[in-house]
Amino acid sequence: MLMTVNGAEAARDPATSPEDLETLSKTHPALVAANPGAPVQLLARLIREHPDEVAANPAVQLGMITGDNILRYLGSGLMTSLIASRQADETLLGVIGDQLAGPQERLVASVARPFLSNPRTPAAVLAQIEKAVKKRETKGILVGEVRRHRNYPQPSVPRHARSELERLLEEVKIPRYLSDDDLYSTLATTEMPGWAQVRLAKQNAWVFIESNYATDEVIDSLIYSDEPGNWVKLAAREDLTPSQYWNLLNEHMHHQPLQLALLRNKLLPPEVLWRLAVLLDDGVNLAALTHPNMTVQQLDRLASLERRLFPEAKLQEARRMARESGRAPLERGKPDHRWDNPNSAQQVAYLKREDRTELLVFIALSSRLHLVVARQLMNVWHPVVRLALALNPATPEAVLERMREDGDLLVARAARR
Repeated sequence: MLMTVNGAEAARDPATSPEDLETLSKTHPALVAANPGAPVQLLARLIREHPDEVAANPAVQLGMITGDNILRYLGSGLMTSLIASRQADETLLGVIGDQLAGPQERLVASVARPFLSNPRTPAAVLAQIEKAVKKRETKGILVGEVRRHRNYPQPSVPRHARSELERLLEEVKIPRYLSDDDLYSTLATTEMPGWAQVRLAKQNAWVFIESNYATDEVIDSLIYSDEPGNWVKLAAREDLTPSQYWNLLNEHMHHQPLQLALLRNKLLPPEVLWRLAVLLDDGVNLAALTHPNMTVQQLDRLASLERRLFPEAKLQEARRMARESGRAPLERGKPDHRWDNPNSAQQVAYLKREDRTELLVFIALSSRLHLVVARQLMNVWHPVVRLALALNPATPEAVLERMREDGDLLVARAARR
């Protein structure tokens, strides 16, 4: 059919033919997505980029009642976009919940997160999710998270949002198959507080143990960890502070792999080399005496205090190679702030599409956040991201205002800080 009105008007007009709407969806997708005359199958294709318009379209709810069910055309990824939309009202969410019940009950588990993030999710759907959680059909969702929803009868909300966030961060586990580009580019552009890194390192020491952007707090926590592999990897780093090298050796002084790893570190501070020389067995300690960062001052100290351990001939040999002053450890890197730039919203959108919740947590904790980035994060389904955002001093007030209506009461209350 030949269109006789301009494109925008035709895209809005419920009387426009399905064929013309198909064409117009390429030039006016948002208008077609909101058109109640659009075929449900076409709306399903538009939902990725325009979930709010599709969720508010009465054709979606009508189709679910009359048999033209949009869910038939949606995979779980697109279904989550529909459910998480703030334009999806209680009736639509209830109908979706009913449609997913019965034979497809297990499907509720796969879309539980967006249901829990939407403040309009009705109590009946929450009851279905709670049932799935109790059957252990949902991954990483606790009963308490369901009961914190504002529509759950008699919700139970922890009193201190910060302590709950710390607990949730300790449970975040970053998969080792995650793209190095995604992981390390996010670390390199995100300055998050030291306490948050410490909590995240509980399950993800491997991420911070070699990161140039690890804070002193997380390094200190790894020094005192119970994992010997962490100690050896820290000993190989050339950017710890002198006191951190000292504490590392002092805490695990009898661990031989740690001693050898420290010896191989070319920037090990001279005062730590002095301590290491005293600890090492006779014969091996020559490696500490002749270390490229050993100084004359520390050799003289050994000569005066530990004469019985170090014959003068051995010290004289070491003095020929010693330095007047030791080389300082390298400076640790500082993140190149990225998330205070509106253009970085594209990277956040990519991480959301790839379901990289773990990295979105990092960004939500960033010390600088642009309004556009914060708006992207406030719609992430996992509560740990939204709770981190609600408690972040860098989150713009305009975003906090909207988050005070979050479906998770803990997030909503944290946003009222």
